[in-house]
Amino acid sequence: MGIALYEDKIKYLHSQTEALEIQLAYRTEATVNASTECKSMREKMNEATQQFKDERQTALDITKDMTRQYKGMQEDLLNKINHREGVIQNLKDELESSNKSFCIQLKNKDIIIKNKDNEIALLQKRWRISVRTSG
Repeated sequence: MGIALYEDKIKYLHSQTEALEIQLAYRTEATVNASTECKSMREKMNEATQQFKDERQTALDITKDMTRQYKGMQEDLLNKINHREGVIQNLKDELESSNKSFCIQLKNKDIIIKNKDNEIALLQKRWRISVRTSG
């Protein structure tokens, strides 16, 4: 029974060795992949850093140019705003005048309609009376 036990231990140790070799191969591959990925990420980081610096400089250049343009346009825009505020005020005044005129016309029309309604009612009353008396 001692030999069988010894052979079982050898088989067990063989299987443990194989498992450890497989695990070592897997970890070696993972390490190589991680190293490759790390190198790739460093290169991407360097490229991104350079691109960021370039973009920042471009943004600064654009900002300077836009500031110059803004200062040139600011006075023109203020003049346009002042002119348009005057136009708006004139239009508001005209609208107010038109609204007052419209209200007066509407009241006059309402009076005319009321008078016509009264006249119609009177004529209908006369017609009914004449129909009763003739009938």
